[in-house]
Amino acid sequence: MSGKKGIHLVPPKTNVACVVCGKPFYASPGHLAQQWGKYCSLACRSEAQSGENHPNWSGRDGQVICEHCGKEFHRKPSHIAKRNFCCTECRRAWEKAKKEIHVCKSCGKEFEIYACWASKGGGTYCSRECMDRDLAPTPNCICEWCGESFYRKPSDLSRDDKTGVGRFCSMECKAFHMSAEATEHGYRGKGGRREELGDIYFRSSWEANYARYLNLLKRQGKIEQWEFEPDTFPLPSGDQYCYTPDFKIVFRDGHIEYHEIKGWATEHSKRRHQAFRNDYPGHEFHVIHADEYHALENEYAQRIEGWE
Repeated sequence: MSGKKGIHLVPPKTNVACVVCGKPFYASPGHLAQQWGKYCSLACRSEAQSGENHPNWSGRDGQVICEHCGKEFHRKPSHIAKRNFCCTECRRAWEKAKKEIHVCKSCGKEFEIYACWASKGGGTYCSRECMDRDLAPTPNCICEWCGESFYRKPSDLSRDDKTGVGRFCSMECKAFHMSAEATEHGYRGKGGRREELGDIYFRSSWEANYARYLNLLKRQGKIEQWEFEPDTFPLPSGDQYCYTPDFKIVFRDGHIEYHEIKGWATEHSKRRHQAFRNDYPGHEFHVIHADEYHALENEYAQRIEGWE
């Protein structure tokens, strides 16, 4: 026997014989000390430790009867269960035969369910839709726009810091209602970006036109600059957490005013404006109502390019 660089290695002498096949082989002194060197190969060890000779043998031979077809087959003792099947097809066929007929609690439709599911409390509803419909809470609100009944948590309805909860069943209905109410009060929506105004997004044509009016004042030297919604103020005394005025205007003498465009004011917006005045008495704040806006429109609509 040759090793690296021509070194001749002498194979160790056999010192034990395999207890299964009798073949002599070499076992190291360390293995012998651990009482290991009994088998010459893994195949002999597996043969010696199979069945009742295995250290974990529990006394069962692993022969079971298929629950569905009655065929006898072998399973590992550790895998033997209460019900045993020789194949997946037999298991599925047995489960199908054990189905029960139930009546849906919500729609009254008959449907099949596995007996094992029914034993665990299933089989009340035929579908998730029926379950959701039957378990849904009783409606306690009526949508002001579409008239549909819907549910809101009583804790949300009683909160002082959330206004308008329970008025609309969805954001779509709320948007339609606000659009119709704004049209009734003469407030023009037309939200979008205006490239000629620095690509700023304005929520209405009124805000965009007021920005054009401020640009005119800037060209005339009456104001230094203006910004759209640059500052947000916390409102400790109000029913909202914070408030962002529409325009911040810096005049030539350095004083600052905040202007809000409000064609029509709800009670909620009135409370918010008053809270801003109470919490920040040092800030000059002015609300542009419909009459003041229309006065500006009559005077400047023909003079300012791009007026909407």
